[in-house]
Amino acid sequence: MARRQRVIVNSVVTRSNLTELPRLGELLVGLGVHQYQLAMVHPLGSAAENYDDVVPTLREAAPWVKSGIRPGIAAGVRVMVEAMPPCEMIGYEAYIAENWIPHTRIEDVGRTVPDYRAARVGEGKAKGPPCEVCTWNAECEGPWREYPEVHGWGGVVPRTDPPIAHNSASP
Repeated sequence: MARRQRVIVNSVVTRSNLTELPRLGELLVGLGVHQYQLAMVHPLGSAAENYDDVVPTLREAAPWVKSGIRPGIAAGVRVMVEAMPPCEMIGYEAYIAENWIPHTRIEDVGRTVPDYRAARVGEGKAKGPPCEVCTWNAECEGPWREYPEVHGWGGVVPRTDPPIAHNSASP
């Protein structure tokens, strides 16, 4: 009996699952999910303790992430990528989740975050010197703050092309 439930999947991108992302996308499309998101691992807790084993570089992850959302794009499934800046998502900017996350309040156990976007940008994400000259700077939240603490900003290549306009409809 069909229950008419909307199935939404969020998968965390780690060094150990990078090469599986294309097959994961195909699996999720085959299962008929309504939406899936690939989220770069936020290196906290045990992910921070095992950073080198868990957290891929953005440059290393980008081609796998793109190939992981292609099956969904081709099938018309709503797909998104979280915490992957536009400098690594060339050609796939419309699928960056931060473009679509609404301004909202988050209620958590014993804690209220009045503006989730402000918290992400102010506490969770970071921008560095390459971001200052990037034409996409205003549209980008940057990577998770811990990423440049480990890797620095040397591998970040600022974009010089103009940002694309996003419609109000989600990807």
